[in-house]
Amino acid sequence: MSRASTILAGVWLAGLTIIFVDIVADLWPAVGVQSDVCARVNTMTGPDTPEYTRAIKKAYKIACQKGDTPITRVNVEGMRMALSPDQALYAIVALFAGIGGLLQSMRGLFSPPPAGGQDTQSMAWALVRPVAAAALGLIVYVIARAMFLPAGNLVTANPYGFLALAALTGLFTDTILARLRSAGPPFPANKS
Repeated sequence: MSRASTILAGVWLAGLTIIFVDIVADLWPAVGVQSDVCARVNTMTGPDTPEYTRAIKKAYKIACQKGDTPITRVNVEGMRMALSPDQALYAIVALFAGIGGLLQSMRGLFSPPPAGGQDTQSMAWALVRPVAAAALGLIVYVIARAMFLPAGNLVTANPYGFLALAALTGLFTDTILARLRSAGPPFPANKS
């Protein structure tokens, strides 16, 4: 593998990491700010409640409604979207897992091969790993959410645990896929 192709792949992966982090920053108000602000609105009483609600709608573009799913308007890379906290958390989890895969790919590119670096056959895997990491991160998120979070309770949930799990899944994508591969095929061949 030539030095130029390694540097080009590294620049591509670094640029993709910056884009992923920027998208996470754009999506974060739908998850981070939303739960805190809507919890405050839902517990507020008194004459200042309508004024406070108008102020947060204007500042954060959050529509906190009692009983309904709050929607946040976000501007992601020039695309304007209205997302629920659930939709935004799915996207952020996939991005965090992708960032973990990107970091692992960059580490592999610039480490010497005896220490676990990339060889010429795995350059393609270094570029595909972030996509595989994002998909695997979503699968792990859905499993963890089904186990630990009751349905309809996302607005009060702390997203940091899910994001840490997604990033670790991205970092350990190779190990997880190797373990799944060693377990054998999910549907063994019929020997009749």
